[in-house]
Amino acid sequence: MDRPVLEEAWKSEKDFKVRERILMVLELQDGLSSYKIGRQPKCLHFKVLYWKHRLQEEGLTGLHDKPRSGRPAKSLAEK
Repeated sequence: MDRPVLEEAWKSEKDFKVRERILMVLELQDGLSSYKIGRQPKCLHFKVLYWKHRLQEEGLTGLHDKPRSGRPAKSLAEK
């Protein structure tokens, strides 16, 4: 995916996790290895490659979490 498209998506995305995933791909495009990117807290090199693959296969929508089964979590206010 083109860098300007990813940069624009990063600026406009509200979901922190998706922004983090876009940043991983941008760092790969900058020439950093998945191992270097994976040294960041809460980030493993195989996850970097996983999100890169999802982006290639599904586009930007692939960087969002897929729906999960089960009842949605309740907020503290609802409990």
